[in-house]
Amino acid sequence: MLAVLFEAAVRSLALAALVGVGLYLLPRRNPRAEFVVWTGVLGASLAMPFLMGVISLPSGAIPLAAPAQPEFAVAEFNAAANALGGTRAVDWLLVGYLAGAAVLLARWGLGLFLTRRLLADAEPVVETGCPYPVRRSSALTAPVSFAGTIFVPADYAAWPAATRSAVLAHEGDHIARGDFYVLTFALLHRAVFWFSPLSWWIVRRLTGLAEVLSDEAALAALGNGRAVVAVLRDFAVRNADAPAALAMARPATLRARVERLLSDPEPSKPLHAKTLAAIAGILLPLAMLAGASMTARADVAATYQELVEGNPKAKVTVVEYASMTCPHCARFYTDSFPKLKKDYIDTGKIRFVFRDLPTAPRELAFAAAQLARCATGDRGLKLIEMMYKNQQDWMQNPQVTLRGYAQLAGITPGEFDSCLKNENIYTAMNKSIDQASTVYKVESTPTFFVGETKVSGEDYAPLQKAIDQALAAAK
Repeated sequence: MLAVLFEAAVRSLALAALVGVGLYLLPRRNPRAEFVVWTGVLGASLAMPFLMGVISLPSGAIPLAAPAQPEFAVAEFNAAANALGGTRAVDWLLVGYLAGAAVLLARWGLGLFLTRRLLADAEPVVETGCPYPVRRSSALTAPVSFAGTIFVPADYAAWPAATRSAVLAHEGDHIARGDFYVLTFALLHRAVFWFSPLSWWIVRRLTGLAEVLSDEAALAALGNGRAVVAVLRDFAVRNADAPAALAMARPATLRARVERLLSDPEPSKPLHAKTLAAIAGILLPLAMLAGASMTARADVAATYQELVEGNPKAKVTVVEYASMTCPHCARFYTDSFPKLKKDYIDTGKIRFVFRDLPTAPRELAFAAAQLARCATGDRGLKLIEMMYKNQQDWMQNPQVTLRGYAQLAGITPGEFDSCLKNENIYTAMNKSIDQASTVYKVESTPTFFVGETKVSGEDYAPLQKAIDQALAAAK
């Protein structure tokens, strides 16, 4: 889960950066258009984990084959992981993430609860010129809007007409634009992606833009920026005491708003249908592109490919049959393989081929082996080395660890599941396994074939002897 959320956060940050650059390059800024754009970015970020799983772009590789057995490896992998106790292992990173998300959600929920309780006894106020409900509460000292209602203090009737007009215009504009709901989604986004700087920045940006636009509504009602500033300064010294509501004069945003109002700003141009369509036409493809995965990064060819290392023209080929869950194989890769690589592979003396022969727990061994086949280039063999050198760790918590290893090999979370369902790799691996058992009579792992010479076991000396003999015979 964390891998998916982290990748989604990175992709969303890239999308926001691209959008920010585009807005910066515009010759003229329109706060109304900016609010719509950043609301769209917020929606794209919330949908990013879904977009990552459903959008795939070809990039020159043969696409991943459609799985004929959709339940093949994923269900077996999960079952094997659970059987090994992977779900019982404590993932402190996940615990930390959940704790942070829980704190923010609890803070937001408590704010909603306190605000609703505070405003529960508010009385209706008749305002014939206002299209939204207005209620008066003795618990308030400053006006706020909450959902679709404007709430005002008990002394509202004694206010000057200009003040009442500015308040109704300002808070009514919040309601007309749906600011409460937009900012609610922004706060939920922050709770889910709290580790991303974008989640905090977009709350502040949307809040600031919403206040700028509502200030314009108040300015249109009074016709004088200084008059609006006087109203804002009057309410800024009061405490609204409604944490989940939109207060008219929040001290945190007041300075910038006052400076803008005193500069006699031109009102933001209204957005027509063509403008909204243009924004959607630009933002939607960018969001889809940000969420798309490049299939070539973790894809494999439609036919089974050997995992090969070393000189392709070497006169001696060494074939290893091994299991990803075999402890003897892990010891070979820890103790003997570095010597083999140094003495024979890196010097170009041999061509080394790795083949799979899964042992118990077979489902997990098969899934790990199939995962290595999905990594492109030499990443498959490097992934195998990583899994062998950390065999005890990933077998104790395979659900989390293997997905992390896969990402290091360039396999995205969405591609992880697709890899385990790949029918072509599944069929070819089974064919190779059957051949090992029936033709080559492999009965244990690791087993090596140096030409036609069979060597069993993890010890390096017998394998080295067989290779030296084969090299001498090949001269």
